[in-house]
Amino acid sequence: MDVEGYIEDDKDERITDLTTAYLGMGVSLITPKTNTNYRAVIGNKKYVLPQMKPQGYNLKVTGAKNGVYVEVQSNISNQDTLHIWTHQRGKIIFKKSFLNTKEKYTFFLQNEQIPQEGIMHVTLFSNNYTLLSERLTFAYLPEKRLQLSAVRNREKNAKSLLKFELMATNSDGEALKNIPLSVSVIDDGQVADNENNTHLLSSLLLNSDLKGTIEKPNSYFEMDTIKARYYLDILMMTQGWRRFVWKDFKKQDTLNYEVEKNLMLSGEVMDGSKLARNKTIILSMWTDKGLQLNPVNTNEKGRFELFGNWKGNM
Repeated sequence: MDVEGYIEDDKDERITDLTTAYLGMGVSLITPKTNTNYRAVIGNKKYVLPQMKPQGYNLKVTGAKNGVYVEVQSNISNQDTLHIWTHQRGKIIFKKSFLNTKEKYTFFLQNEQIPQEGIMHVTLFSNNYTLLSERLTFAYLPEKRLQLSAVRNREKNAKSLLKFELMATNSDGEALKNIPLSVSVIDDGQVADNENNTHLLSSLLLNSDLKGTIEKPNSYFEMDTIKARYYLDILMMTQGWRRFVWKDFKKQDTLNYEVEKNLMLSGEVMDGSKLARNKTIILSMWTDKGLQLNPVNTNEKGRFELFGNWKGNM
């Protein structure tokens, strides 16, 4: 919902206005003072904001037309080495280490360095790679999207076979060859053109990388570029915010699930209404060689597991 209000300090002094920009999300900027409490005032209700710490690190990420600016500043001068990592879809695309002083450090990631459009994670690590801060940003790069066109032959009648020729080009109009594509054929009348639905872009670039339900995900890819960049950045700072507890994670010395090196087939065997505990069973499976039979032992819980290249050995 759209709301308006303001931010005040503990002396009831009005600091700045706040207002939502899109779908109940917005941005207000303040320069907090040490040992001062702040409240957001909306109507006749007041919401206490988290108290600012006297020391820490400031990670600022700003998207631009030609790239992304990353700015790091700290009032802690310990001469330690800090690390900035930027990754997209699990692949690190930018790494930089620098000495921590009270200076301001700015790094620029050009669009040419960003492999593809979508969410990027910008993470600040300490000298021993403890997470200090993280910020999500969206690389809005419509020029890197495939340009697709289709030409089909004229059908002779309603049941004629249709043939399509698909062409994929880049932003410069150059034809792309030998690229994997998948095609879906659907009845256009069965799909509602609803901005609350998801299409290919919003599903792959937003919903797959953010938790929770995104309101009107398609709209971010249908508005003009300036609004899209601004609203997507607000979305990254609200729904994209996560709380990390790396200390608990680093204490974990055992894995809950074994790292998969090969295919694994597992299951539970029932003997009527009871578990088949510590028994040898015959597992049958159809393979490219026909029906294969293989003896498998169950454990005390009635479960069995097959590791390795079991498909080829069956």
